[in-house]
Amino acid sequence: MPDVLYPHLFGLAWSEIDTALQRMHCNCEPVHASGVFRISHGTSLGAKLLLLFLRLPPPNAAAQVELMVRPLGESETWLRLFDGKPVATVQQESVSGLLAERFGPIEFRFRLSFADHTIHYRQVGVSLRLPFFPEIPLPRWASPHVSAWETAGASGMETRILVEVSAPLAGLLFSYEGQLRREQV
Repeated sequence: MPDVLYPHLFGLAWSEIDTALQRMHCNCEPVHASGVFRISHGTSLGAKLLLLFLRLPPPNAAAQVELMVRPLGESETWLRLFDGKPVATVQQESVSGLLAERFGPIEFRFRLSFADHTIHYRQVGVSLRLPFFPEIPLPRWASPHVSAWETAGASGMETRILVEVSAPLAGLLFSYEGQLRREQV
């Protein structure tokens, strides 16, 4: 499946990945999944100010989450609804063969790996992408940092996810953890 993002990024290793993870990421067609997640926020003043600016979903021990993934050419639009509050990103392959995920004007780059039934997202770069300007790489000391993993759930239709976002001087900004169940199409 060379035209599908995740199988392309993993190459031959794709065949080793658990079926539940493949179902969530082999997006020749739209994906819809739902579940319950714990959302946490950082408590520092810097985190509170950044969260206010970014308008991320509020903390919740049992947020209803929906995920809709829509393939669009060589990219995928990921719309996450946390209790109805949208957080949208676009994922595609970067020129260096990494996963590039854009959240507004910020593009995160991840090296993907698979071990112990888990997809690990290791951040290797962050850039600012503004219209009509060249890409502006952000130095590590000034960059937000995303740490994430995803593992197969109890059935072939479920995955468990943890995402943590932190920022320099602010510490933890936002994290969410829970389980998604892919809906049959």
